[in-house]
Amino acid sequence: MIEVHRREKVLLDKIKNTPKAVKASIVIFLASFISQGISFFTTPVFTRLMSIEEYGIIAQYNSWLSIITVFSTLSLSAGVFQVAMSEFEKDRDRFVFSTMVLSNVATLCIYAVIFIFINKFTVIFELPISLIVLMFLYNMFYPAMLMWLARERYEYNYVKVAVISIGAALVSQIISVVCVVLAKDTNLGIVKAWSSAIPLCIFSIALYIAMAKKSKFRVSGEYIKYALLFNLPLLIHYLAQYVLRSTDKIMITHYLGEGATGIYSLTTTIASISTLAWAAMNSSLTPTIYDNLKFKNYNVINKAVLAVTALFGLCCFCVALVGPEVVYILGSSKYSSGIYLIPPIAASCLLQAVYSNYSSIAFYYHKRLSTCIMTIIAAVLNIGFNYLLIPKFGFLGAAYATEIAYFVYTFLHFMNYKRIVGKEAVYNNKSIWGITIAISVLCLATVFLYPFPIVRWGTILVFGAIAIIQRKKILKLVLKKK
Repeated sequence: MIEVHRREKVLLDKIKNTPKAVKASIVIFLASFISQGISFFTTPVFTRLMSIEEYGIIAQYNSWLSIITVFSTLSLSAGVFQVAMSEFEKDRDRFVFSTMVLSNVATLCIYAVIFIFINKFTVIFELPISLIVLMFLYNMFYPAMLMWLARERYEYNYVKVAVISIGAALVSQIISVVCVVLAKDTNLGIVKAWSSAIPLCIFSIALYIAMAKKSKFRVSGEYIKYALLFNLPLLIHYLAQYVLRSTDKIMITHYLGEGATGIYSLTTTIASISTLAWAAMNSSLTPTIYDNLKFKNYNVINKAVLAVTALFGLCCFCVALVGPEVVYILGSSKYSSGIYLIPPIAASCLLQAVYSNYSSIAFYYHKRLSTCIMTIIAAVLNIGFNYLLIPKFGFLGAAYATEIAYFVYTFLHFMNYKRIVGKEAVYNNKSIWGITIAISVLCLATVFLYPFPIVRWGTILVFGAIAIIQRKKILKLVLKKK
């Protein structure tokens, strides 16, 4: 009991020590944003060197990789990991190593089946064998980096996070650019996939060895059992999540071919630029939510969530505004038919962010079954909408199918959240939904402004000027102590 009170006192001190926490959060935010944004700087190189079909192969590979990863790694770097960092505070080293070993065992089992029936899977995936081999290598090693980064972010070790995340991303992209530029008489999509993934695997192997040594190579059956019991019910949830994200590309390839998938993939990636900001914001927001839930500091949680939601919503709106120009810069005129995909996908990105805040509460209280059910419903609806809309409206139908599915997805998880917390006022839901709906409508409305670039860029300049003038008030809103 004394030890419990001592840990709670340490945690309270950590929460109150806002200058350090804020500094760490800002650096982690910037590191995540830069590391994920590096790929956007190299995108113009790839889109100009590669054909639309070769770019489509990469999209198809990434879509299947995200789905297979759910089972081959048990998604152990998500969900259970953040909760375990709180529950096993005194023995995090052994928990991390135990989950890495468990992830490897799952990967070996899944890919044993795939390689036994490799001819059938090449037809199902519509991918060459070499990319399926790459999937295996990536799933074996890359989870180690994800777990390492998740722990370091949770502990606010911002220098390490910045060095590894930016360094790995930079090396990966430089090598992939060089390989694609030098490659001759081969499919550049395959070259891009291999040259991007192998450097990340090498970084991951180094981190794997470091974490194994830190844990003294000790595997805990108790932690493996805990991770399995926590995450196995969530696998369907994670699979459904990836179906929401990936099924559109897979179905476009089936109905329209790899060229259409290439256009759709680039433009939806552009629309998802704002998610770089969300990934960075959420890496520090989730620990804030979990740390303060323990002591029912709802005012602190609500202030952070509202500020981050509004800021991220504006990022989505700005991305929707500049969509046509960014498509030309990153992809050239051959991708111009995809610019009208950007507004609905940008709105979908905001809905994903709002969903994640509600699901964080469900994960914290171990409400896994209801979380799975809500996600499955949304995924099934997404497949149905894509089935109906893609043959009639092409990839534009896929974009609006995704947006509708994500609205249902977010609303269902909101209802699940309300059931879990009851009368507890964790979030100001009226404000959250007000912001979400208003900005979603603005994102969709930008399509009518695409013929008027002066109006669009003028709007961005106005927002930028307001942000600069009101920067002190904005910072005070975000960082003000309780």
